[in-house]
Amino acid sequence: GDNHSSENTDNVAAISADGRFVVFASLATDLVVGDTNGFRDIFVRDRTLGTTVRASVNTDGSQADNDCMGPAISGDGSTVAFHSLALTLVTPNDTGIGGEDVFVHDLASATTTKITANTAGGESNGQAYYPSLSYDGRYVAFESSGTDLGPADGNSGADIYVYDRWTTTMEIVSVSSDEVQANDYSMWAQISADGRYVAFWSQASNLVAGAPIGSYYLRDRDMGTTVGLPAGAKDPAFPNQ
Repeated sequence: GDNHSSENTDNVAAISADGRFVVFASLATDLVVGDTNGFRDIFVRDRTLGTTVRASVNTDGSQADNDCMGPAISGDGSTVAFHSLALTLVTPNDTGIGGEDVFVHDLASATTTKITANTAGGESNGQAYYPSLSYDGRYVAFESSGTDLGPADGNSGADIYVYDRWTTTMEIVSVSSDEVQANDYSMWAQISADGRYVAFWSQASNLVAGAPIGSYYLRDRDMGTTVGLPAGAKDPAFPNQ
């Protein structure tokens, strides 16, 4: 928590809307007291208070037993999300059936939850990656290869989902305006501050008539419409590149 630097910090980071909080992944063991797991963890730096906390821990404080990556932070700085193969981030521990899961850590309550459970409440049969959070942390967009996160998942590739943390409901958004599921894999989800829009990339050929394979799309969750984005659109995961 002090102001010394670490030599083992990754170059993947995200920042809150006001610039106060920075979330990042690091292999460093000297950023917080008690970091002895030897894996990449997710940390949050409060630039106002000059403090650092570790977000990739179980609610009971126990450490992750595998790397944690893909950090995201809500615009208001209240919530952190990431993906991990760790089995020890929730209680009871996971068994690792599906692989990577997406976890959300509430900074105020220091609680960690897994949002990628299947419709029966068990472990999903697929991998989940790269979450994106709405401004208030209510909505989490992510990609998953699981076929059991919601109804009508009949393809074999990754899809884009939005999880509502307030209502604990899951929605697939890599669909056409007619609610037809993408016929190939989708990735790189980014959700708008209000949670209404989700931008993503897809290899599918059936989301928008005439759209080239390998296009960017924008899903309007309120209107239930999906449109193609211009060919020169930036990668939604890296808008400044």
